[in-house]
Amino acid sequence: MSREKGYILDKEAEKKCRVIFERACENAEFGNGRFVRNVLEQAIIKQSSRIVSEHKNETLDKMVISTLSASDFNINAAKTYKPARIAIGF
Repeated sequence: MSREKGYILDKEAEKKCRVIFERACENAEFGNGRFVRNVLEQAIIKQSSRIVSEHKNETLDKMVISTLSASDFNINAAKTYKPARIAIGF
């Protein structure tokens, strides 16, 4: 999906996405296509903010603009599915 939109993920972003999606798959209410699309869209928005703050007044090449990093995936959708808690007690 990221390639279709013209983005690539660096190695750390790929690892982070695997963790996010593995956690999401453990949830019975997981809607894979919509969830992946939301994660990607939020990461793109986060990436835009990161680029603006890190590269003020610089000319950017295509690689900088098209690469998503792990920090771009610190987003709300990724926090939707957390590891299941084990109930203790009654």
